[in-house]
Amino acid sequence: MTFPSTLRIIQASAFARTKLTSIDLPASIETIESDAFANLNISGGNVEVTCRALTPPSLSYGALDVGSNATLTNIYVPSASVTDYQQDTNWSQYASIISAIV
Repeated sequence: MTFPSTLRIIQASAFARTKLTSIDLPASIETIESDAFANLNISGGNVEVTCRALTPPSLSYGALDVGSNATLTNIYVPSASVTDYQQDTNWSQYASIISAIV
């Protein structure tokens, strides 16, 4: 799912329990609230996130906890921001799967 280029906030649980497998967040994103993409209903499926924001958005607890039915496999970010995301307090738990958008 590609979001509008003006989106700033994804509210809590906004896409929880959906069947999203590809999430493309715009450069304008500033906040991803708790459980925004929690417990996705994809039996054995993989989920990839592309976040185009140069500055890592605020990421609340459980925002990318896709649940036991899915696996978060990749997070793609701007190449100039890979280290910033990997070292960010809230994004660092995903450091091993954060890489540059190609």
